[in-house]
Amino acid sequence: MKEQLIIDIVTYWTNILLENGIRIEKNNKEQYPWSSEVYPWSVDIIRMGVRYYTEDTYKINFNLECSELIDYEHIENVMLTENTMSSRGKGTFGYTLKKEERLFVESFFKGDWLDYLDIQGSRIIVQFHLDKYYPEFRRLKIRKIKNNILSL
Repeated sequence: MKEQLIIDIVTYWTNILLENGIRIEKNNKEQYPWSSEVYPWSVDIIRMGVRYYTEDTYKINFNLECSELIDYEHIENVMLTENTMSSRGKGTFGYTLKKEERLFVESFFKGDWLDYLDIQGSRIIVQFHLDKYYPEFRRLKIRKIKNNILSL
């Protein structure tokens, strides 16, 4: 039950991000075998350990589209600030969110269900409580069903 719910939520969030111009990396089938042709985006779903977190705590990494390949052998020091790009994986840099994109992400991911939001140059990380977010997600699904019925 929770596995399908978390996939539904991540799919919903991914679609919202894509609709608002956030460029998420295409899925690498070898690296993300849980995905299918229906869900071709590079997103990590991590269920946090119950030792330090509640059982319903999840961390979602939306891996952003890579803008360039980097030869790490020729880079000695990389300063990471809000205006530069951070590295992810081997030899890639993610693009930097525009101010409007960053503001959208910050306003979309907010509420008492959220542990934290971290916007990096290579990914957007959302850690949240599934049980706290579920009522909000349910309201959104009901609203979507009502809108679809009204549009018929």
